[in-house]
Amino acid sequence: MRPPDQQPSLSVSGLASRPSGAPGRPESPATEKRNPATAIRILLLVLGAAVISLLHYSTPTDKPMLHVIFQRCYYLPIIFASFWFPPRGGIAMAALTAAQYLPHVFLHWRHEVTYQMAQLTEVLMFFVIGAVAGILSEREKRQKQRYFTTAAELESAYDELRGTLDQLRLTDRLASLGTMSAGMAHEIKNPLASISGSLEILETELGGKAREHEFFQILRKEIHRLTGIVDRYLEFARPHPPQRVETDFNDLVRTVIQLTRKQAASQGITIEEDFGRSLPRLIVDGEQIRQVILNLVLNAVQATPSSGPVSVVTRIDSGEAICSIRDCGPGLPAADPH
Repeated sequence: MRPPDQQPSLSVSGLASRPSGAPGRPESPATEKRNPATAIRILLLVLGAAVISLLHYSTPTDKPMLHVIFQRCYYLPIIFASFWFPPRGGIAMAALTAAQYLPHVFLHWRHEVTYQMAQLTEVLMFFVIGAVAGILSEREKRQKQRYFTTAAELESAYDELRGTLDQLRLTDRLASLGTMSAGMAHEIKNPLASISGSLEILETELGGKAREHEFFQILRKEIHRLTGIVDRYLEFARPHPPQRVETDFNDLVRTVIQLTRKQAASQGITIEEDFGRSLPRLIVDGEQIRQVILNLVLNAVQATPSSGPVSVVTRIDSGEAICSIRDCGPGLPAADPH
């Protein structure tokens, strides 16, 4: 609801503000916990490399086939270290096995230059295998983490979607109930009209006796009240689209105060008004805004003890036309859900 030139928004505040809990963000999926058997794994890797090296050192050089087999066994702790401690675990294990194996190469095979070079090349392969296996293991770990993160996000999205579907079902049921209730309210008006017509006939036939006239007045008043309730319900069930026109906001609020001042005075309540100056004209549905302000003022009057004031203030603040209604009543309890 904005004036044609400055385009400020409209804000209407009531008696009290309500605490509202901000929905919490969904928690991120838990990261992988540290393996409690880390120390055991490290011990197994070191012992494995040590055993393989011990077999190398204890095997005579005239059995090269066993040395080749033992040399290939070094890949087992390197690969396990790559998968258990990516991405540098494999390289660290390759360095450890190289430190254990190189003295054997230089001491026991110093006379076999060709074989020694082959062994040195094999040591380089320790580092290559450790690096490649570590990189692949790290990628696999990240992919698994992305999978768990995506799964958690999908689960959260599914929960939100399920909540939205439940709200849509509830909204559909309420809409159906509202349509049915509006139809029932419309049907109630017909019997009320018949009762009102019958009452007029009875009043005419029975004459103007004081006792019967008093009862007729009570019945007529209650029928009128029921008809008003039904009309207001139908108006609420089938609201008209807003008719926005250029409106003087202070004049609109002033008419509400004029409507409620007599009721407030009957309860010993004074309505204090403070209209801001230079409020721009707003493009609003005057009837709807008037109804909102009227409800707030009536609530304030009902909540205010006798001889208490109700203040109505209008002002412009940061481009917003504001109407504040305050009373000195007890207010609502903090835990009141309504």
